[in-house]
Amino acid sequence: DQPGSPEKLSDQRQANFKLDDGRGLSEQVEIWRENRLDGRQIRVDAGGSDELKATLVGECWIEVQDSQNELIYGDLNRAGDVLVLNGRAPLTVLLGNAPMASLEFNGRAIDLDSATTRDAIARLTLTN
Repeated sequence: DQPGSPEKLSDQRQANFKLDDGRGLSEQVEIWRENRLDGRQIRVDAGGSDELKATLVGECWIEVQDSQNELIYGDLNRAGDVLVLNGRAPLTVLLGNAPMASLEFNGRAIDLDSATTRDAIARLTLTN
């Protein structure tokens, strides 16, 4: 893809990262990725009004489940990426290499330090 060119991915392509547990998407999820010189802008619409924003300074696996415990996003994100995900809280978030990410939920910063293990993995549930 060229920098600045948006790419819309179907929920089928999103499901290609499918985990071994076999859970599917709770409903249609739309994903747009726009490549920019300083990283990708990734937008995920899972049909909710709660907003999770992740800004990356290095590689970080991000996985998000919605209020129905359905997987709505999972991908390896890179330095410079900004992910904005709309879904229904509570959102369960798993971060691999968590120190590379900063999170905001509904406009407020999330403290990842207390949720991050020695192995740099963070698991947290975000509620209103």
